[in-house]
Amino acid sequence: MDKQLQPHEFVAIKEQVIILNKAFNSVNDKNVKAVVQADVVETVKGILPDIEIATDFLNQLPEIATSRQRAESAFK
Repeated sequence: MDKQLQPHEFVAIKEQVIILNKAFNSVNDKNVKAVVQADVVETVKGILPDIEIATDFLNQLPEIATSRQRAESAFK
């Protein structure tokens, strides 16, 4: 049985992407970006119900993180 995302889970994932996007756009230190990205990945893995779905989404994170437009379009 497939589990659907609940509204609070969707909002939590969206907030994590916003955090990642802001970090990538405002921080110059590669180590800080890596730590923020690792934290976001772990948080999203805990929220998404299926490993395959989580992997697909997480593979898009670096691309989503660099552009606010891409981040917003990921949730439409």
